[in-house]
Amino acid sequence: VQAIYQTEVISDTTVLGTDGMNNYFYTYVLILVLYMMILIYGNQIGVGVASEKSNRAIEILTTSCSPNALIFAKAIAGVVQTAIMLGSFLIAYQLNADVWDHMLDKFLDIPGLVLVTFALFGILGYLLFSFLFGAIGALCSKVEEVNGATMPIQLLIIAVFIISFITLQNPDTLLAKIMCYVPFSSWMCMFINVAMGSVSTMEIVISLALLAATTVAMGLLGARLYRRGTLSYGNSVKLKNIMKMVKQKD
Repeated sequence: VQAIYQTEVISDTTVLGTDGMNNYFYTYVLILVLYMMILIYGNQIGVGVASEKSNRAIEILTTSCSPNALIFAKAIAGVVQTAIMLGSFLIAYQLNADVWDHMLDKFLDIPGLVLVTFALFGILGYLLFSFLFGAIGALCSKVEEVNGATMPIQLLIIAVFIISFITLQNPDTLLAKIMCYVPFSSWMCMFINVAMGSVSTMEIVISLALLAATTVAMGLLGARLYRRGTLSYGNSVKLKNIMKMVKQKD
């Protein structure tokens, strides 16, 4: 009887869906990379534009280059720099993997779908907020005004970051599903859902289309505000002033 009760159970575990346990580490790291890239580079864009405006350098730049090209170039520069840093890290590790005894191999074994989702949603999300930061920076007359003016955008990014950690623990909840379709949060939440939960290809396409359309709209709006605000001095950043600039004809 004792032998029957103490019989060792032999079993095999088969993961039918996404292996969230193995995917947790690199998902966590990529979330931090995306969060820091958008918050740091976005704020730098706003401060840089306000600095150029306060020292009148923007007047020289706009005479030799289109304002639209300036704000788009500032936004794309952050993507290029982040790609160079991540690429340098991966190349350096691959060259020295033997020295590290391949200790990071299991964490860098990221599925292709997760990488593609991270790249597409991360780039679109970064561009979305970069256009907003650049437009707000162009509306500020002094560098000191940028942090206060961009505070609502920063709070929105922090809120999405907190929600992403909630959905990271349970990616199949109703909150996670809703956040995957809201353009201002899907840039992070959809990536988490793909890496940790279960999501269909159609859901990814719909979410990506909504985010892309919103990014294009914010790009056009940001370029318009940037063009109006770079040569406008002394006006405070208020909603009514922003609406006037948006409605103003070329």
